[in-house]
Amino acid sequence: MLKTLLSLLRNASTVLLAATLLAACETETSEEPTPLAAPLETQFALVDSMKVSAAYQLAYPDFYASMNDKTYLVTSQNQSEVYYYEDQEGLTLYVKDASQGKEQPWLSFTFKNRSVKNLPAHVSLKDTAVVCVEDGQQFKDGSMAMSPGCTTVLDGSISLTYDQDTRVLSGAVTNLKFGIGYFVPSYAFPNHTGLFLSTSGSTRHVNLSFKNAKLRQM
Repeated sequence: MLKTLLSLLRNASTVLLAATLLAACETETSEEPTPLAAPLETQFALVDSMKVSAAYQLAYPDFYASMNDKTYLVTSQNQSEVYYYEDQEGLTLYVKDASQGKEQPWLSFTFKNRSVKNLPAHVSLKDTAVVCVEDGQQFKDGSMAMSPGCTTVLDGSISLTYDQDTRVLSGAVTNLKFGIGYFVPSYAFPNHTGLFLSTSGSTRHVNLSFKNAKLRQM
């Protein structure tokens, strides 16, 4: 009888030890931390090219002489804000460059009905069935210009990669080009000459690369 009781106690101790080890293993597995993402890295380049049609030269000779073929340049490294968020419309990548103080250009790229799980690796930014590009510009007087919905993209593409472990996006915007109706250094509200610039073919060109853009809860 004593031998039987000792045997039962040994078996019970073995089962208890095994259960304890299994629970410890499960705890370690469930508490394994998510790898930390590296800091955000950005390279941003913007060129605005002003055009004034010869049709305006006679009526507005001073404006034509001072503005036609003018350029505005911005280049920066690690001075841009880049993040992404998800909502009912899809996934949106947001970019704003802060290298020029109050004069801050911004862009958003909304991938319709997409999430990080099915983002395109590469797509033309002219493909409105896949992506909506919106743009804006803050000026030194505190006013802002922005596209009324999706802007008409003249050229450009975007490449994206997603790191599932760290949940960050990296990628590049290449040769993005669209029309604008303002010259940032001399802009003042109200913008009376904007129509002359936009109808004459003034454009903004943007190239951007970024690493480790994080998810933002909206």
